[in-house]
Amino acid sequence: MMNPVPPRPKGNPTLAAALKTLKRLQEKHNGVIETSDIKSDEQRVVLVDTGFLRPVMKGWYICSSPSDNDGGTTAWYASFWAFVSGYLGKRFAKRYCLNPEASLMLHTGNTTVPRQVTCVTIDSGTSKVEFPFDTSLLVYPDKKRVPVARLEVRGLQVWPVAEALCVVGPSFFVNNPREAEIALATIRNASELLPTLLAGDKMVTAASRLAAAFAFVNRPDEAERIQNAFAKFKITLKLVNPFELAEPTISPGKERSPYVLRLRSMWAGWRQDVINAFPPAPGLENQGAGYLARVDERYVSDAYNSLSIEGYRVTDELIERVARGNWNPDGDPAQKDQGCTGRAGLLRTLPASGDQGQ
Repeated sequence: MMNPVPPRPKGNPTLAAALKTLKRLQEKHNGVIETSDIKSDEQRVVLVDTGFLRPVMKGWYICSSPSDNDGGTTAWYASFWAFVSGYLGKRFAKRYCLNPEASLMLHTGNTTVPRQVTCVTIDSGTSKVEFPFDTSLLVYPDKKRVPVARLEVRGLQVWPVAEALCVVGPSFFVNNPREAEIALATIRNASELLPTLLAGDKMVTAASRLAAAFAFVNRPDEAERIQNAFAKFKITLKLVNPFELAEPTISPGKERSPYVLRLRSMWAGWRQDVINAFPPAPGLENQGAGYLARVDERYVSDAYNSLSIEGYRVTDELIERVARGNWNPDGDPAQKDQGCTGRAGLLRTLPASGDQGQ
C-alpha cells in the first residue's frame, strides 16, 4: 500500500504581499516606516502581528525580526540612527541640523545610542519626541544655530568638524575627550578653524581653548597659527588646556580616518589595563584537536552575536518561503534569523560546525 502524499503546506498570500510592500519601503526609507507609507491597513496589521514591523511611537515603525523578544532592545538600538535620520528627513527634509556635540560624535565614529539627541531646525516648534527604552529627540527652532554649510553623516544633517569644534563648550573636551582628540586629529591645518573663529566679534574664548588643545596634543605649530592670527588684531590669547587627561592618546600624524584614530586612541588608553587583566600566557596546546573543538563550539554563538547587532531587512527568499507556506520561525530555529538580514543587504546564515571554510 502506497504511503499517502502529505498535504502541501498552504501559503500566506496576505503576508507575502505585505512583505513585498515592506521590502520596497525599507529600500526607500532605510527601514523607517510611517503609517501612511502602507496604504493597506490589512498589510500593516499583519506585519505588526507577525513581528516584521515594530512600533516606535504612534504612526511610526521600524523593521524587525519575528524572532526578536518583544521586550528586547536589539532591534531598536540597531535601528536608532536610521530611524532618527528617516524621521527628521520626513519631517524637515534638510532644513535642520544636529547640535554640534552630536555632530562631532558622529564625525568621530561614535555611534553609541544617547539618551537624547538634540536637533535644531530652521523653522518649527519646540517638541520632545519620546522613543523606546528611555531615549528621546529634542527639536527646537534656532536659525542661527543651523550652519549654512552642512554635511551629511549616516543620513543626518550635521555641522562640519571645524565649525563644530569652534562652537562646542569646554565640557565636550572633559566629557568626551576621545572624540575631542579624534576631531582635532582630523583637522589638517588650524587655518580650517580661523574663518569661524575670526568672524564677527571674534571667538576669543574658543580660540584660546583650541590653541591650548592643539598644544596638548603635541601640535604646537597649529596652536601658534591660531595665536598669530589673533595677534594681527592685537588680541593675546590666554591658553587654558580644556582636557583633563594626563597625556594625549593619539600621536600627531597624517592619518585622518576617525575609525583608525579611534582604534589607536582606545589601544593607547586601555593597553595597560588589558595587560594587567590578562592571565599568564598558557603557551601552545599539545593537542590541536581540543583547541579546534572549542573554536567550533564558539563559532555559531559568535556569528549569531555579530548578526544580532545589525538591523533587519526582508529578503526575496523570505517572501518566496511565506508564499509557499514554508515559513515557520517558531518550528524551525534555522529560519528565525534567515528571513531578515543586516543593513548591508547581505543574507547571513549560520553554517553548521565544519562548514566555516565554505
